[in-house]
Amino acid sequence: RVALLTGCLMESLFREINFATVRVLIENNVQVIVPEGQGCCGAFQEHTGLGGVDELRAANRATFGQLDVDAVVSNSSGCGLALGKTLDGSMVVQDVLGFLGGLDLVRRERAVDGVRVYVDLPCHLIHGQKVAGIPTNVLDATGYVWELAPAARDCCGSGGVYNIEKPENARKILAGKSAFLNAAEGDRVILATSNHVCLMQWNSARSGGVVKRPFEVRHVIQLLDPGVE
Repeated sequence: RVALLTGCLMESLFREINFATVRVLIENNVQVIVPEGQGCCGAFQEHTGLGGVDELRAANRATFGQLDVDAVVSNSSGCGLALGKTLDGSMVVQDVLGFLGGLDLVRRERAVDGVRVYVDLPCHLIHGQKVAGIPTNVLDATGYVWELAPAARDCCGSGGVYNIEKPENARKILAGKSAFLNAAEGDRVILATSNHVCLMQWNSARSGGVVKRPFEVRHVIQLLDPGVE
């Protein structure tokens, strides 16, 4: 039994990922509750030096701190890191992919000829939450042929709000990191990651012409989703 942190940016711009997260958890015999009263994790305010962080954290402590659940899960590594700081050991906070890694997962069976998935690891997951990466059994359960992207552990250039504060630098970082996609194997190429800001950064490589060939950007949880091919 888990509680899901829906997130403000995730819920407003990537709501389908929240729906996918619930479907995947339920399919794998996990009861999901979405607590009323939860709010912004405060990561954006913390990154930018804006006020109100303490109030946001207090509200989430009141919402999540006394729940009868095995874990609070987040599908955004940045939000998960922020909520982990907020709850400070009073409740287990896990990235949803890490939580799923401890289960015997339903495996997707797909016709994947010509499809190649390249997995990028968000900084907030690797360097912030200090986890080794996305569990192999989770990636295998997608049913796709996958491999880590080159420099998967390096920043994509989003870096919290770095892409807002230093857009030219962020674009150069992204250009170097994403260059492999122009010659990547696969008739259909998917770049998969697990943080919403990283999703936006990788999408900008496509929309901004940094990468010339077509490719898709997906959250890893979407590749596990029974409702999506």
